[in-house]
Amino acid sequence: AFQKSTRSVMDPEKTALLEEAIGEIKDKVVLLVDAIKENPFILDLPALDFFKEWLLSLGATLPSSGASHGASQGSASKGAETSQNTEVVHESKDVEGEKDDEAKQEHEDEQDEDDDSEEVKEEDDPEFLPEDPEPFPEFGSGKMELSEADLDAQAVAMESACEALQAGLSDVALDFYTEAIKFGNCSAMMYAKRAEALLQLKRPCACINDSSEALKLNPDIAKGHKVRGRAYRKLRKWQEALADFTTGQKLDYDDDTAGELQFVAKQLKIASDRQNRKILKQELKGDDDPERLPEDLEPFPEFGPGETELSDADLDGQAYAMEAAGDALQSGMLEDALSLYTEAIKFGNSSAMMYAKRAETLLKLKRPCACINDSTEALRLNPNSAKACKVRGKAYRKLCRWQEAFADLTTGQKLDYDDDTADVLEFVSKKWKIIRDLQNEKRLKVEERGRKRKEREYEEKVAEAKRRKDQALKEYEEQKRQEEEEQAQKAEEQRIREESVAKKRQDEADQKRKVDEECKSGNTATAPGSGTGRRKKCKY
Repeated sequence: AFQKSTRSVMDPEKTALLEEAIGEIKDKVVLLVDAIKENPFILDLPALDFFKEWLLSLGATLPSSGASHGASQGSASKGAETSQNTEVVHESKDVEGEKDDEAKQEHEDEQDEDDDSEEVKEEDDPEFLPEDPEPFPEFGSGKMELSEADLDAQAVAMESACEALQAGLSDVALDFYTEAIKFGNCSAMMYAKRAEALLQLKRPCACINDSSEALKLNPDIAKGHKVRGRAYRKLRKWQEALADFTTGQKLDYDDDTAGELQFVAKQLKIASDRQNRKILKQELKGDDDPERLPEDLEPFPEFGPGETELSDADLDGQAYAMEAAGDALQSGMLEDALSLYTEAIKFGNSSAMMYAKRAETLLKLKRPCACINDSTEALRLNPNSAKACKVRGKAYRKLCRWQEAFADLTTGQKLDYDDDTADVLEFVSKKWKIIRDLQNEKRLKVEERGRKRKEREYEEKVAEAKRRKDQALKEYEEQKRQEEEEQAQKAEEQRIREESVAKKRQDEADQKRKVDEECKSGNTATAPGSGTGRRKKCKY
């Protein structure tokens, strides 16, 4: 339908040429669109201004750029009219709305960070224990001579403590361990075993206290490291737990601790990655950046009239103002330079370089948003203005908007390379690399979650299909069993009927045979008075 309607209003030859041209550039257009989808700020490149304007004319909504930065972008000069009598109106933005969007984005980022299927959160951790306060069980005396009676009593207390601990009586075991320790001359194993009892009583801090004392007496006791590692794990102190588990496994390996070590290592990596992301994001915000500037709001310096014919006097006045502005800028009189550049622009018929130089002055006056406003106007007049690209890129850098800064500075360097901008671009590139890495990490996490979700859905479908198959097989087997029972019942009934008929026939045959025998034996006799016997007919 589209082709028919197009051909109906266009010349056939033009239509054919257009279709041929579209076929030649189709692949390039697809690449461009894919690149814009990945990085929408590519539309800010001067070479794509025509494409951006066309999208806006169609009512498209584009991401905020330098042209829409600030609360208001200025209006046409007072009393100035172009030949078309059109007023230059610039876009505005709601600062509070942008802050809300930023807060919403931060909240989404935090949710995305917290959304890790392998992380065990505190509220979901069944082994988490809160810190227990002091006082902790007392330590015994140091090395000292014990009598034989004390040694025997200490050994009995230790034995009783071990039996109580094995029976699950941790509080009783704690009392016996403490009684044994009070005798003095305690070994590292005594403290390690009491630490184990304390951990079973959900006293992780007291457990750590006893384990540390055990390791002070004997740094190579594996039990002390493992028990303290478990206490740290229950307090969710992953780094300390990892260190103790690792050392304990080196001294005495066991499979249970190996599983705990693997779990702790995974949780530590998740926590470390999250902390690193927070540090990187804080760094990207630029709160500690000495060159960061706050956003400046309206009013911004006004733009001049559009293309208009100037008299010789106006041209001379404009040239004088531009020259004086350049001198003031070199002398460091920034406010005077700004006033002179504005005066020159008000004459009208302003060039891209005028706006670019005023933008440079505004940036030196620490007005980055106004600088972006003028730079964008300069790029509208001349998309290949290297100075405008560089100045706007530096303004974005001052605002810590690394993505836009990278795009502008890269374009500016391609148009006209200079060493000063190269240093700024190198700094911005590092920040932009961090952003890309974070974006890629987020994308990979989203893809991984999507992959796992698909795997779960597939497994659920397979399980459902298997369940249905098993159910169908069960129903089939049940139906088959019922049919077999019915057939067996029918066969049994048929057998019974046949046996009944056979028995009936047999009875009848037997009765007939019996009657026949009776007829033969009882009903044959010789008539009296006759010499020969004559058979009498059977009444049957």
